[in-house]
This record gives sequence, C-alpha cells and structure tokens, in this order.
Amino acid sequence: DSGIEILENILRDWANLKPVIHRGKTKIDEYNQGYAATMTLAGIAQFYAVYYDSFSFNASERSAVDQYLRNWLITEFFSKTGYGKCNLSRIEKDFKTRDRNFDTDYCGSNRWRMALGATYLGLRLEDELLFRAGNRHVFWATSAIDRDGIYMPWARKGAMALSYQRQLPEVLTFLADAYESVG
Repeated sequence: DSGIEILENILRDWANLKPVIHRGKTKIDEYNQGYAATMTLAGIAQFYAVYYDSFSFNASERSAVDQYLRNWLITEFFSKTGYGKCNLSRIEKDFKTRDRNFDTDYCGSNRWRMALGATYLGLRLEDELLFRAGNRHVFWATSAIDRDGIYMPWARKGAMALSYQRQLPEVLTFLADAYESVG
C-alpha cells in the first residue's frame, strides 16, 4: 500500500505537468534522460494497469493520469530521445557489422517495456488506439529477431548478452497472457 501511495503522488504530479523536455549538457545526457524516462514510465504504466483498482484516485485524478499515460505511450517516439533507428530490411547486416548509426535500444529493452505498458494499459482502459500502440512496439521488437531466431539487439551486447536474453521469455510470457485475454 505504501508503494502504491508513492506512485499515486508521482502520477498525480506528472499528469499535471507539461511534457518532459530532455535537457543535458551533451547529447549523451539527453539520450540517457530519454532512456531512463522511457524505461521508467513504460514500467509504471504496466504496473498501473495491473494494479489499477488499488490506486485511490478521485474521478478527475483518474482521468488525468489515464490520459497522461495514454498520450505518452501513444505519442512517445524514440527519435525524440536521441535513439537511432532500426532499418528492418538491413537488421542482420547492421547488427553484425556494428553499424555506428544503429542504436540497439530502438528495438531493445525500451521497446519491449513500451510494448508491455501500452498493451496492458490499452486492455485495462479498453482503448483500442493504445492497444495498437503496444502492438506497434511489439512489431518493432520482434522484427529484430533474425532468421535464425536470434534477438539481435541483445546478442550484439557480447558478454552481457545472457543477462539481457533472460528478459525475453518473461516479456513474451507477459505479452502472451495479455493477448490470450482477448483471444
């Protein structure tokens, strides 16, 4: 309950603020802020969807928080946070050659978190547009799996690949449960 209360206060404050502007002394600072914001807000959105009835918002607060998270999950594009982009037609080549113009986070952990947050909250709110945003994130992330079944963004991480790869069964299980709930 105390954890929910803390998140209630955070979400209440965020819902009343203007959009976050990533500021930093360098591009890497802005990138890191964008990465952290995406991971944090998407994770909170999924938690909020699962424990929705445990949050004690009045009607106007509930509406503001729902709209804030909905709008963020639908409109937040990774290019705003400094991410490069996946060229899906060249994905294997770009990953294997370690193309410097390619950013693994565009199709990596953040993309999976956005998929979970948007899918779960879309189902909770019965919001088709938000659910579709989740599907869009799933499409981008699964498109980064090569023809041999290797998830390239995490395989590219070398020695750290195993610590990342362990996330995939968890994420896919969460998504399978969400999709199963709607047939």
